[in-house]
Amino acid sequence: MAGHELIHKRGEFDKGLGMFTFTKILYSHFLLEHSAGHHRNVATPEDSATARKGENFFKFTVRSAMGGIKNTWKREM
Repeated sequence: MAGHELIHKRGEFDKGLGMFTFTKILYSHFLLEHSAGHHRNVATPEDSATARKGENFFKFTVRSAMGGIKNTWKREM
């Protein structure tokens, strides 16, 4: 995903452009959740962005999106 790659760049313009791609699909929390959640908890049960063994795509997509919003909300509060 292009937005994902752009938020990993060092330049502010690139990061902003990457975030813009996510705001169009109501996923603007991605930058916060990706760096503070996924990178910290990758491949653990706490990571909502890691698929579970045997989990189908649709279940993963809903769980990942809702878990990302919930995790970001909890960290920000």
